[in-house]
Amino acid sequence: SRERLARQLAATIPGIRDGRIVSSEPLRIGGTPGYETRVEATSVKDDKPVNVVQWLRFGGGATLRIIAGGAREGWSDSFTRFRAVRDGIDRR
Repeated sequence: SRERLARQLAATIPGIRDGRIVSSEPLRIGGTPGYETRVEATSVKDDKPVNVVQWLRFGGGATLRIIAGGAREGWSDSFTRFRAVRDGIDRR
């Protein structure tokens, strides 16, 4: 199932430790099925709290995985920019 795949992949996001999934839900990305998983974790590099989002986009016989993350402080602004980048990616 897509939820199981999203959770398994979220557990392999590099550069973070002590990750905790705070939300995981299906959504549409550019008119195609997708899945969004949000994680709160600690950065391995500098031991600071971070938020990470993983989007999976399904279609055309492939799955596109997009991961974005940043400091927990200022996350809402970062998340808005990350969504804009995600929405700007189009299949060829």
